Amino acid sequence: MRLPREGAVVTVIVFECPRCAYTCDAATAVTGDAQPQPGDLSLCLHCGAPLEFAADMSPRWLTYEEVGRLTRDQRAQIVQALIGIVTMRPALTERVTWRLAR
Repeated sequence: MRLPREGAVVTVIVFECPRCAYTCDAATAVTGDAQPQPGDLSLCLHCGAPLEFAADMSPRWLTYEEVGRLTRDQRAQIVQALIGIVTMRPALTERVTWRLAR
């Protein structure tokens, strides 16, 4: 997993995290293309909830069972992204979510 390259933040629809109601308006790719697609996984920058972009690009909070069915690599990326969120949170000033590689 790589940290996003500078300028990789992209605007997506403004949405509230379905878990904590934090308002998000951008996403940052941890690998590859910065533009999120339906089905991509993400994390809320505020509470760390695992999210999935729906067909209309609104976020859906993944259930514990759905997280359990993710591949080992996807779960490892979630853990790494959560560590990054917790570690960098004091320095973060914009409202973004981290989009995980598929």
